Amino acid sequence: MVWTVLFSPKAKKDLQGLPFEIKQKTILKLEEMILENPYVCLDRMANSPFYKFRVGPYRGIVTIVNDKLIIHVFKIEHRSQVYKK
Repeated sequence: MVWTVLFSPKAKKDLQGLPFEIKQKTILKLEEMILENPYVCLDRMANSPFYKFRVGPYRGIVTIVNDKLIIHVFKIEHRSQVYKK
């Protein structure tokens, strides 16, 4: 199974604004997800249809479309900001 990663416009902007080292680690984490079962790398958020992944002090918020094998990344921000609406 090969998963596809799609970025929202917000997530693309967030990724570009990350420090270089965190950006590299985030990309490696996403590559790890698409090669393996993404559920191994993700944690389900409480009372929410979204999942999260951790890269140092940053968090990524994603949804998974199982029937199309898509991981949709919504935002990537510092943990102090990512959960605020």
